[in-house]
Formats: sequence, structure tokens, C-alpha cells
Amino acid sequence: IDPLDPDYAVVLCGVQIEPGSALGQRSRVGVGAGGRAISENQLVVIHDYTHAPDALPIWVNASTQAAMAAPVHENGIVVASLLVGSPIPGRRSRAPGPRRCAARR
Repeated sequence: IDPLDPDYAVVLCGVQIEPGSALGQRSRVGVGAGGRAISENQLVVIHDYTHAPDALPIWVNASTQAAMAAPVHENGIVVASLLVGSPIPGRRSRAPGPRRCAARR
């Protein structure tokens, strides 16, 4: 979450995201898988990212087909999300129902 504007999230670390790339731009909390994980405080799985109503256009244009994000907590407060995406069509989570996720330092 952007410390200067908590309505937005920023990418702090990314794999296969070039420094200065538009993929690293900040986005509104509540939009996309990562933003929804923050605002909803729960695991978010989007199997068909291309057609998701709240998909971020920059990630659709980057060929993201599926995304999964979990909220990250610090002292019981959501401070970020951990997000993975896949360019492989039909990628599915094998986990039925809700799951609990934890991030550790």
C-alpha cells in the first residue's frame, strides 16, 4: 500500500518486470487481484483474468490469463498483497474452497 496515498498500491518487487516498466505502476486498492486481496482481506483467485470485470488493463495487455493474490498482514493489519499471475490459458487453482495464507519475514 502506498504510504503517501493508501487508496493505491505500489509494486515493491516483481519477477520479470523491468525497472521503469508500466507493469510496475501503482494501481487503485480494490481493483485487480492484488488490490482486491487488500480491500477484501482474503485470497482472490481469478481464472479468466482477460475477461474479469476488474482486471487491470496493463496486465491484460501483458497476456495475464490467471491471477491469485493473498493479503499480507503486519500486526493484524493488511499492509500489502502477494500476487502471482500466469500467461498460460486455462491455469486453475487446485485448492477447493477458501484457504488461509500467511507471509513471514
